[in-house]
Amino acid sequence: DPNPGERWTALLTEIGVDEDQVADVLEALEIMITGMMDLRTQVQDGTLSREEAFEAAAVLRADFDGALQTILTEEQYAALLDLRPDCGGPRSDGGHHGDGGPHGH
Repeated sequence: DPNPGERWTALLTEIGVDEDQVADVLEALEIMITGMMDLRTQVQDGTLSREEAFEAAAVLRADFDGALQTILTEEQYAALLDLRPDCGGPRSDGGHHGDGGPHGH
């Protein structure tokens, strides 16, 4: 995906996140993406094993998720998880609300 920033901006705008929050999220996203690219380079250079890179990537994702939870309100974060189930940690509450039907506006 050439520009994840644009996709995130669209997602966040859809759930009513304001411009300042979007900027903060994009900053956190940039840190994660840069970190991931770093890891890839280190694996290619042989300075990092795939296992180590995998663990480090998990930490980067957790940091990004933590940043999201700090920047967004609980409602916004929940709405984001509804749009992007792959975001955030595993849902411990086992499909909290709704019947999974389309959300009527």
